[in-house]
Amino acid sequence: MDSAKHIDAQSKAFDDVSQSVLMNYIFLAIGLPSLFFAILTASGLYRRQTGTLPVRPLQRKWLLGVCADFSETVGIQVGFVRFIILLYTPVGLGAVFYFIYYFVILNRAVLPPTLPEREPQITIIESHYYRS
Repeated sequence: MDSAKHIDAQSKAFDDVSQSVLMNYIFLAIGLPSLFFAILTASGLYRRQTGTLPVRPLQRKWLLGVCADFSETVGIQVGFVRFIILLYTPVGLGAVFYFIYYFVILNRAVLPPTLPEREPQITIIESHYYRS
């Protein structure tokens, strides 16, 4: 009987280890593309800020056009953005990102450029301490 209990304990321990290994692989499968996506996004935003982001043709928009706009903003392929959104949709984060981006970023109000009320005037100030 002791050997049967020992075998059951070993098989339960093996099942626990295999489940934790499987969970690690799942986290790795989700984490690596996410890390790659974050690096590409940061790189694209930096290139956009410095003016070195190449101009690409407009992408075809699906649904609300969130993925196409985001890919155009940061210079990532639109298919990869859609893959990341689909990867996070079962957890609920894909839909949260999608709708927040749509309502906050895409529907932002464009403020008209303000004109100064009058032209700035440059005057020369005479200094008694330094020779002008």
